[in-house]
Amino acid sequence: MSIRIESIAVNGLGPIPSIQWAFKDINLVYGKNENGKTYLVEYILRSLFKTSYKTRPLTDSGQVIVSGIGNSPLSFNPKTRDKIDSLILGAGGGIPADLSRLCVVKAAETSMSTIPGETVTKSILKEYLSDQNALDRISDRIPAAVRESEWKNGEIIPGKYQGLIKTWREAQHSLEKVLELMARIDSDYSESQAKKASMELEEVKKKIPLQQRAKRAYAFQVASRIETLQQKLDLIPESKISRAWGIAARVDDLRAQILKSKQRMEDLQPGCEHYLWLESAIEECEKRPEGLKKDGKLLFVVLSILSILLTIAASFYEPILSLVFGLLTVLFILLAYRQFQFNLRSSSDRQEVEKIYREYEGKFGEQARSIATLKRTRDSIKPNFYELETLKGQLGGLTGELSRAEADQARVLDEICGTHSDFENPKVEINKAQERRNAFSGQLEKNQIELASLNVDPAEIQAEAVQTKFDKAELSALEEKKQELEGIIASENQNLQALKQRICDITRDPISTGWDDLIENLRTIQQDKFEECKFFKAQIIAGIFTTRVISEFRKLEDDNIQSALKSDLMTEPLKEITHTYTGVELEGDELVVFNAMNRYPLAAMSTGAQEQVLLALRIGLAAHVLGNRKMFLILDDAFQHSDWQRREWLVDKLASLSKAGWQVIYFSMDDHIKQLFDERIKPKFNERYCLFELNTKTVQ
Repeated sequence: MSIRIESIAVNGLGPIPSIQWAFKDINLVYGKNENGKTYLVEYILRSLFKTSYKTRPLTDSGQVIVSGIGNSPLSFNPKTRDKIDSLILGAGGGIPADLSRLCVVKAAETSMSTIPGETVTKSILKEYLSDQNALDRISDRIPAAVRESEWKNGEIIPGKYQGLIKTWREAQHSLEKVLELMARIDSDYSESQAKKASMELEEVKKKIPLQQRAKRAYAFQVASRIETLQQKLDLIPESKISRAWGIAARVDDLRAQILKSKQRMEDLQPGCEHYLWLESAIEECEKRPEGLKKDGKLLFVVLSILSILLTIAASFYEPILSLVFGLLTVLFILLAYRQFQFNLRSSSDRQEVEKIYREYEGKFGEQARSIATLKRTRDSIKPNFYELETLKGQLGGLTGELSRAEADQARVLDEICGTHSDFENPKVEINKAQERRNAFSGQLEKNQIELASLNVDPAEIQAEAVQTKFDKAELSALEEKKQELEGIIASENQNLQALKQRICDITRDPISTGWDDLIENLRTIQQDKFEECKFFKAQIIAGIFTTRVISEFRKLEDDNIQSALKSDLMTEPLKEITHTYTGVELEGDELVVFNAMNRYPLAAMSTGAQEQVLLALRIGLAAHVLGNRKMFLILDDAFQHSDWQRREWLVDKLASLSKAGWQVIYFSMDDHIKQLFDERIKPKFNERYCLFELNTKTVQ
């Protein structure tokens, strides 16, 4: 009994307002683009087949009536639970998972493959002849790495380290990390050295405060010494010592200047002894200019006598010349007279000047011929005399300044030496004061260093009554031991903290979580990881054995394919449609068509010959799957890309299929296809052929 689509009725399907059609043996549904052809094809597919894809929303108002499955026709729509696939499979038809691939041919899919240019292979035949898709889906769900793995001697032998294998390995690594952390907890946390170090640290901490109290008491003693030394230093300030040295240097300098001045004065004194007398003598001489002149009376007397003799002599030889000499004689007699009168008047001044000259000779040991001699001697003595006078004035100032400096020195020495007495050598006393200050300063610095080395807060320095004697070495040893123990504890705690952090990274607990809770949570994760590893391992083992079973099934399927290709259900459509070839078989993975004379690989045949063979193969496969029952064929513009000559041939083959009992429903928007159906189908089938035209404005 053939399976046929009896009728279809829909309301409000896309652009189609309403239709109600009854299908016959061969049917053409014609409609222009955008008139709803695609909507109608999808509605039929989604109503009848479980593997049809949902591409657009469809109306729920309508039905597709199918006969030949049960005792009475069945109604289907997109929401029908049981589809044709399930119903026929349930009846023992042994159909493939996707029956729609055999019964529905869409545009350009006459090659049975959705990939353009791809010919039919063994894998494609498996999709049509068996539940290969189901096996492939099962196999595809098994990760590739698992399919390539093996199970030997109770162990998994991985093919590749990826996918589920990688996940299982990572789960194992995670479990190993958890187990390692649990072991660390047992060794590091339960038997930690920090506990032993903490007990020893407590004993050290008890001893340190006693030594620290003794240190503070000792620091008080050192601070007291520092205070005393500072007071002593304050009595001998460095500024006063520096001042004492300055005054001492000044006193020495003044004394040296005074001594030098006195020595110079002693050197100058002899030469300057008669300077003031010279100044007075010169002044007295200058007051008596007449006394400074020479006695010239003999000169004029001699000249007068000589002139008389010449006059007498000339009177014998030259009377005129005698007259001239006579006049000169009168002149010289007059001058002699006047000189005589002058000498009488200046005799007392001349006597005084002569007296001064004699005194000069007695003082300086040389004869004074004129006042010029006195002035020359005075001028030579004058610089030394003025220097001597200057030194005398300076000596007085230096002597006064020295007295004041010596008084200052006495006061400063009293201040820095602490006694009031005259010191023969002030510098010695200053040196002693400096030495005392240096000694105090050295002791102060030593005590300050010692106090600083004690490292005691000044606020904590106080007098304490302690029985323990401060021992710096012991305190240092105790503090070093404390640091060592604290370092051990810190290191252990750091290790434990690092361990705790690693655990928290796994448990996702905050770091503040207590160890007991953390360990319990880690145990829970350990159990979870263990179960996870078991689960993944079980999946892998199951995948390995499932792959084995699928492999065995595929071997059986290869045999089934060969049997199906040799069956009459496959060869009869091939003979009827091609009229040339008598059989088809697989050579390796390729399909080969043959007759009594030749063998032709399908891939090497012409396109037209391929389409004949593939159409026959599709009918044969469908008949094989359906158990020699006929069914409907839905073609959705299947010949759209064929040339016009091949279209004629394909339309004729559809007529042959219809005569053989196959219901044909062809959907097209091509005017040429419509013309071919009118010319080549309609005359042959008459009432068994029906044309349905889609028109969104009318209802047919």
